[in-house]
Parts: sequence; C-alpha cells; structure tokens
Amino acid sequence: MGIDRTTMWIHPFINFECPSFDTAFQNDYFIQDTHSKPTVVWWWQGQRSGAIDFTNPDAVKWWTGRLQKLQTQYNITSFKFDAGETIWLSSASKLNGDSNLFPNLYSTKYVEAVSAFGGMVETRTAHRNQGLPIFIRMLDKDSVWDENNGLRSLIPTLLLSNVLGYSFILPDMIGGNAYGDFPPPELYIRWAQANVFMPAWQFSVVPWDTDPTGELDRIVKEAVDIREKYGDKLLEAARLSVATGEPMNRPMWWVDPEDPVTHNIADQFMLGEDILVAPVVYEGATSRNIYLPQGTWRAELTNGTRTYIGPRWLENFPAPLDVLPFFTKLE
Repeated sequence: MGIDRTTMWIHPFINFECPSFDTAFQNDYFIQDTHSKPTVVWWWQGQRSGAIDFTNPDAVKWWTGRLQKLQTQYNITSFKFDAGETIWLSSASKLNGDSNLFPNLYSTKYVEAVSAFGGMVETRTAHRNQGLPIFIRMLDKDSVWDENNGLRSLIPTLLLSNVLGYSFILPDMIGGNAYGDFPPPELYIRWAQANVFMPAWQFSVVPWDTDPTGELDRIVKEAVDIREKYGDKLLEAARLSVATGEPMNRPMWWVDPEDPVTHNIADQFMLGEDILVAPVVYEGATSRNIYLPQGTWRAELTNGTRTYIGPRWLENFPAPLDVLPFFTKLE
C-alpha cells in the first residue's frame, strides 16, 4: 500500500478581501512602517494585501496556529512556503530585532517560523538559516536550455547554494516551470538526468503528459532507477553534511582545489567525494567533454564500465539521449 502525502502551497500575505485580513489588521500582525502604521503590499495574486510580520512573536503564533489547525483538520503532511523575500516589503518597513540584519531579518524570521512544520518543508528564501532541517527551493526555472534561467543555470545555482551552506536544495520542477507549453522531450530528459544526484527532485510536469509515445517514460524511469541504486550514497552525503557542514553537492574545485582547471567548470558536480556527475545541458548534444580530477575514475555505463586516471579531459565522451555520464572514484 502506498503512503499518501499531501502538501499545501502557503504564502505570507493576506489579501484585503480575505476575512482574516481584519483580524490581522486589528491585532497589528502585519508589517508596519516606521510610523507604526500597517503597510500595504502587493504580490502576484494581490494588489492590496498585508504581509505577516514574522519579527512579531504574537503574529507568528497566530499565523502558525492557523496552519496547525489546517494541518490537523485535513491531514496535511507539510507545506510549500512561497515568497518571504524582502522585495515584497516597503523600504520604510519596521522590523523588531537586530537593526544590523535589516532588511534580511524578515526572511530569517520567516524561515525560522515555518521550519517548525518539519523536514518536508520547503521555502524559496533564506538568510542565516543554514542550520534548519528543511529544503530550500531554487526559484522557478524557465523551460529553456540557456544559462540565464534555464537548464544550464541549474548546476551553478546548486553549487552556489551548497557553498553558502545550504545543502538541502530542491531544484524545483523537472523540465522547468512549463509556463505556456510543456518542455520538449529532450529538454525534459536532460533535466531529469541532471537531477539524479541532487538532494531532491520534483515531478510536477509528468512524462506521460509531455510525450504520449512512452519513450520519454522509459528514459526517465532509467534515471529514477539510477537514483534508487545510489540512494545510500545520497543519504551518506546528507548525513555528512548535517554532521560537518560539508556540501552534499560540491564544485569540482572542492575535490582538488590546487588544480586550476577545476576552478572554471560549471556543468559538472560531485555528490560527496566519490561520485562525479556530468549531465548533458546543450540541446542536440549526444556527447560532451568531461574533466576528471586526480584519482582513478570508473565510468558507470549501461553497457559496462571503463576506468580512467585523472587529471585528464575526456573529449567527446558519448552521451546519447538515454545516457547520464557519471563516474565513481576508486580507491
């Protein structure tokens, strides 16, 4: 029997027309300006709204209490907490706490408040929240290949977050946000492959809606199988990160910081110390150049294995559409 898990999308805003607006307004639960007057904010689904003041303990208690009641009444497993960035606040907002942390104190306190709902929580913002056991979600990625906000931005975002101390990164939806058309099958496959050795993945656009032929299902299932096979390695890297603060996913220079070649590689990454991942991130590519740092590396291929000694480049390493190039380090 499967396990039913339900999550709900939550944000820190209350629109003017919502019955709860009056309660929050009358009790000063909204962010106020420097004259102690509630500020009016806008967000993507409301032009006249209030933002809960997470630096106000009474506001936090009231807001989280409503969510706890909702969670109990409807058996909600966890929540996806959206927004929380300071961009939604007025420049004249008043926050309670260390003024040296203004305005990012708002994001810090928001994430602290929502982290009480457990390890399945995800937020898309954080500031000084590295020690909390939650997922930090990348902002929405576009369903395109490029490095601006497409597939090629996935690995740099992952690595930057890890180096900043946020190992438990949720790369958001496989295939991108799919605003408009579904992502093309090739893009979807390469996106799924790139996610295999990341801390979490999210199938919001499902393969059978993207390609009814079934071929996409088969290749994505192979990516799922790889992740399941190396599940122990993912857990090992997660536990190490909790214990020592070391990133789960590491840039190539982490393996050999004295090798200058590793300093400029933005399309490969490591899981822990001994799995090197080199996804294909260019449209139409069926091979790619891969850099192996020092050590002995074994290519894990569906048709067998082959061993290489680094440091060295592997030029035009074969990577047809159903292949994710990755290597394990041998002792």
